[in-house]
Amino acid sequence: MFFVLECTPHYQTTPHHIIPPPEEYNSRIKVRVITQDRSYPRGGPVDLKLEIENISQEVVSLDFDLNQLFDFVIYRKGGEVWRWSYDKIFDKTQLNLYIYPGEVWTFQTEWDTKDNQRRYVSGGRYYVEGILRISPVLKSEKVEIGLTD
Repeated sequence: MFFVLECTPHYQTTPHHIIPPPEEYNSRIKVRVITQDRSYPRGGPVDLKLEIENISQEVVSLDFDLNQLFDFVIYRKGGEVWRWSYDKIFDKTQLNLYIYPGEVWTFQTEWDTKDNQRRYVSGGRYYVEGILRISPVLKSEKVEIGLTD
């Protein structure tokens, strides 16, 4: 389950002043993960929010190779523990969306503190990364959270 909040992708005809070169995404798009707390009880849920913001003064064209717009990954000691998209199927579709100057897209979901094999993880420190699934992908900085037994 996931929620899309305050996201208004535009499917209209190509606006003027679009910045399409992927190498410029990092200077135009800010990707960040937000959690309500830094510590959660093991067994969850852990709230995860991904914000995508156009920090430039230009409209930016985002090109997707799948109908998957985002992803979340949880790491521990450098290894992947959980991925939001792990058990989901996405269509291979060319999708082009525009994000306007100052516009923020928000994607939200919860992690139930189970790994990809559906087993509860142990307590300790974990790191959350958000991913915008454009080509090439843009990743947020990892945010540290703790799980307590």
